Amino acid sequence: MTNNIYLGLELMGLGMGIVFLFLLLLIFSISIMSFCVQRFQSIPEVTAPKTTSQEIDSNIVAAITIAVNRYRTK
Repeated sequence: MTNNIYLGLELMGLGMGIVFLFLLLLIFSISIMSFCVQRFQSIPEVTAPKTTSQEIDSNIVAAITIAVNRYRTK
């Protein structure tokens, strides 16, 4: 009976060791892939948005005003 317990513990330790090594390998490979992606990824240039100081056409303002008034009267 004690022999079976020792064999079970040995099998459990072997299985847990294999899973642990597999997880270490997985973490290592993900870290290397992350490093490669960050190194070879092009960094987009950050530009300030272009602001225009054009006045809104009076026809557009009138159309928006009419549309809002019609919506509110419904």
